Amino acid sequence: SINDKKLQFLQKLRDEAHRFAISFHQNTKKKQDLKSSNLVNLGLSSGVIQKLLAYYGNFESIYKADFKDLAMLVGKKVAQKIKEN
Repeated sequence: SINDKKLQFLQKLRDEAHRFAISFHQNTKKKQDLKSSNLVNLGLSSGVIQKLLAYYGNFESIYKADFKDLAMLVGKKVAQKIKEN
């Protein structure tokens, strides 16, 4: 009946929105993990990375941050590692 077709349409719409949300989240997570691994490769601990993310909000802001600000937050050695890469 017509109600069944409407219901099927809404279910397909819901399923597609759900699929899109999941794939978007997975892709975002992959990008974030890759950027995080770059900082791990520099020798930064996960605690330092979390501290930087909590303060700056994202990886791009961390890399663009001023050396003095980074040094005050995580120390000169760590700030130097970040700025060298």
